[in-house]
Amino acid sequence: GDGQDFTASTCNSLTDFDTQLSVFTGDCSSNNNGGGAASMALMECVDGNDQYCGDQSLVEWKTIPGVTYYILVHGYLTSTGNFQLSVYPTLVEEQQSQNAMTSTDMP
Repeated sequence: GDGQDFTASTCNSLTDFDTQLSVFTGDCSSNNNGGGAASMALMECVDGNDQYCGDQSLVEWKTIPGVTYYILVHGYLTSTGNFQLSVYPTLVEEQQSQNAMTSTDMP
């Protein structure tokens, strides 16, 4: 992280199943020779979402400088399929939205 707000999204035409998104911090490594549940116990959920844009998901979170974030794309219940994950500073999205409004308001 660098202190900015970030967005992760599967809201696009290439994602073809009911997604859920989860953002974690923590340590994915394990000292128990196999990971699994013991590894997940070292992770902390920062944010999660289901159904932001129909069956796809979007999460926004504020990053902390120097912290590593892990994004998990998973399906609702047993849903599986193809997905495109977009991750970007949230400010970029806000600027694009403002620019789009400005250009349509011009004579």
